[in-house]
Amino acid sequence: MFPRVPKPAAALANPPVSQKSQIEAHFPRIVSAITLLWGNPEMDAYFNRITVDDRGDREGFPPEVMSEILFLANLHAAAYPFETNKPRYANRSSAFSSLALR
Repeated sequence: MFPRVPKPAAALANPPVSQKSQIEAHFPRIVSAITLLWGNPEMDAYFNRITVDDRGDREGFPPEVMSEILFLANLHAAAYPFETNKPRYANRSSAFSSLALR
């Protein structure tokens, strides 16, 4: 299985300003959301929500920010390959995984 990846903010605890990513420097609310959701299926939905313009009126991110977001989205998808078609429960299992079918 894939190794678990630490939460981004925990790994980068207050780096010097010159070493902050573009997301950290310009979009602190996105960093907060990523920190909160990292490792959960909702993270994938959040990445989709911020990168896809379903309203038609968004300006979009600067290319370097979009690049960082897509990098993190791909990293999260590889480290946490959730089955998005099945409902997930608190113990991270699907509804029938523990039942013995006879």
